[in-house]
Amino acid sequence: MPDVKIPGTLLELHREFMADLLFCCNEVSDTLKQIESSIQLCDVYRSRLYGYYRENKFENQVEEVHFFKVVKPMFLSELEYFARLQQFQLFGFETLAFCKREHLRMKRILEANKGFAEYYKRGVTYFDEAWFTRGTPAQTTLSILPLEAAGKFTSVQDGSVSGLLAINRYLLCLEEKIKFLS
Repeated sequence: MPDVKIPGTLLELHREFMADLLFCCNEVSDTLKQIESSIQLCDVYRSRLYGYYRENKFENQVEEVHFFKVVKPMFLSELEYFARLQQFQLFGFETLAFCKREHLRMKRILEANKGFAEYYKRGVTYFDEAWFTRGTPAQTTLSILPLEAAGKFTSVQDGSVSGLLAINRYLLCLEEKIKFLS
């Protein structure tokens, strides 16, 4: 992938987002309320990211690819992660057997999407134009979030990147829980 810098405004927005998430997680003691507050915060920052997107035009296709392959998933993967945690908490299945089944289910999802995951991790770019530019309807198997209603704010695979990042983080959480319950 060509070296493209994230505009300072977006870096600052992401730093602010991470600081607000950390504050939220430190200030709220109840786990479910913490997750719900984090999801609300993620929605606020998704709206702010969309506002930035509406107000700024891409200079070229490289910038567009970078936005949908790197920048947008930096924000949406957090929402995806907390949505997965919320489902986990709401079901109340904190047994070792459930955690192991959920861990296996996530591993199977990653295995089923191994080709895309390898493409992304290796930084390959040959499908970037088709996968990370606007114009083709979004299709994703890795994300549990509803597809973006505003088609101009999405690409075919930006949801998959968010899902991939969130699943990997969720797996770490499950592994810690399994170790704790074992």
